[in-house]
Amino acid sequence: MTKSPDFSLGKHYSPFLQAGVALGVGFILMIFGVMLKGAGIEMSPKFPWMAAGSAIMLFAIFNSIFSLFAQDPIKNWGQSFASFIGLMVIASLLAWAFSGLAIQDAGSFSWIFVVLAIGYLIFMSMVNVMKKIVEFAMREEWQHPRIRNKKRR
Repeated sequence: MTKSPDFSLGKHYSPFLQAGVALGVGFILMIFGVMLKGAGIEMSPKFPWMAAGSAIMLFAIFNSIFSLFAQDPIKNWGQSFASFIGLMVIASLLAWAFSGLAIQDAGSFSWIFVVLAIGYLIFMSMVNVMKKIVEFAMREEWQHPRIRNKKRR
């Protein structure tokens, strides 16, 4: 079995591409909801907000994982944050357009979006700290083991 050269966990993908994919998934879910509603299946009017929240969470998880492989963490942080804000705004506008409900009228989704934003910042901070620790450990020279005084009985 050969590895696919197109996808690799060790490869860094642009945060803008990741946000576009997440937005595409959210948009497809919203279209799917409209199709189900058109087929006579009862759908919650809040379904587009759920789809938008799912797209944002998908982006938050995968963007924080893929940011481990970024060559320039500062540049990646800026692009990731801009992508996240753009995704939240566009996904919210799409959810509003599909549902006809403002986020304040969609129940607890305003708080869910706040939690997603805070969670994203925590994910990114954890990944950056882990990356710094690994880089420090790789730079550290372990030429001599620590000498311990052992008292023998």
